[in-house]
Amino acid sequence: IQRRPEEIGARDGLARVLLLQGRVEDSILEWKEAIAIAPANAVLHLGLAQAYQRAGRSADEQLERTIAENLLAPSTR
Repeated sequence: IQRRPEEIGARDGLARVLLLQGRVEDSILEWKEAIAIAPANAVLHLGLAQAYQRAGRSADEQLERTIAENLLAPSTR
């Protein structure tokens, strides 16, 4: 990640490992950095929602789930 900070897959994987280790705030930071690089990636938003759920931040969780749902919804334009 230090050599290629734009590597979204590595950031997502690291965030998931951090969450499994109980390092919730660290996982949130990792997912936020990944989303800053790839804001249209619904998987990242769902991961962040999961971390927010673990942190007890239900409003933030719901926001991220809504963003992910909107990204996954077929376009009506």
